[in-house]
Amino acid sequence: MSGSGALVVGGTRGIGLAIACQFASAGDRVSVIARRAPTAAPGAALAFYDADLEDDRAIDRAMDAYLAEQPVPERIVFAQRARGAAAVWKAEIQVSLSATRQIIERLMA
Repeated sequence: MSGSGALVVGGTRGIGLAIACQFASAGDRVSVIARRAPTAAPGAALAFYDADLEDDRAIDRAMDAYLAEQPVPERIVFAQRARGAAAVWKAEIQVSLSATRQIIERLMA
């Protein structure tokens, strides 16, 4: 699978970052969408697209930038999770379900 494109949503921390780095070490072109840029990505060149996944307009802006610069990826990993304290269930549904749907719909358009 070397040389393929991968998109990791929530790929700047924890398991998402580990997955992004693993794809990159295998030679993949890796893009990540998240709220914050990765603080450390050992040996990995990651294209970063900023989006607060609780904000539909931010997702659209990130997807506009992504689609202008990158081909549709061969692989997508959704590793995001809500991190806010207010309206926990609402945030979790938006980040885990609605944002996932929105990103998939943009990739398939």
